[in-house]
Amino acid sequence: MIIDAGVLPKLLSLAANGPYQSACMRRESARLLANISERLAVRIREVLGEQSIQSWMTSVGNLRDPTVRVHAIRAKSSLSMVVA
Repeated sequence: MIIDAGVLPKLLSLAANGPYQSACMRRESARLLANISERLAVRIREVLGEQSIQSWMTSVGNLRDPTVRVHAIRAKSSLSMVVA
């Protein structure tokens, strides 16, 4: 349902560095992206395309928030199995 609702691009954009005011939202977005990626990585690739995913994955190592980083690494691990 989440994928069909079209929120994946927003999840990627929120699972990034940002201001303190949005820290909770960024953490939850990264957590949600990690959970979805574990089971639906192929579907995420179909919706977002490899280029968008690869671009986001290159930013994971630079995430400042440790919680966002942990969840983003989980998502990256799952997504890296379906992108070149």
